[in-house]
Amino acid sequence: MNFNKIKNENDFTVINHEIHEIGNEKYFSVCVQCKKLNIITWFDVGIDAKDVCGDWNKYIFFKNNPNDVLIEKFQSNDSMFMFVDSVSIHFLIDNDYIFQDINGDWFITEKNS
Repeated sequence: MNFNKIKNENDFTVINHEIHEIGNEKYFSVCVQCKKLNIITWFDVGIDAKDVCGDWNKYIFFKNNPNDVLIEKFQSNDSMFMFVDSVSIHFLIDNDYIFQDINGDWFITEKNS
């Protein structure tokens, strides 16, 4: 997999998203596609103690599944994490799901809380 093809966040597109609730906690799953690498993966974003947190949604990989092997390699690359994290967070901001106040604290918007 040639990660050098990927130059910035513009190489990624959000193609789907979901809102999840566990008890009183809400988090978002964002499906991101990178056409240059032929990858589609999910990324979870939540607000914890007024900080935005993100991590890969997929963490179980089957070594006999070529797609799982590809996704695992993609997700283990720090630059890909930074790009997908940024694209996911900006998608949620742009679509009025989350926001950051002037003090740097993160919140879920009132319409989504």
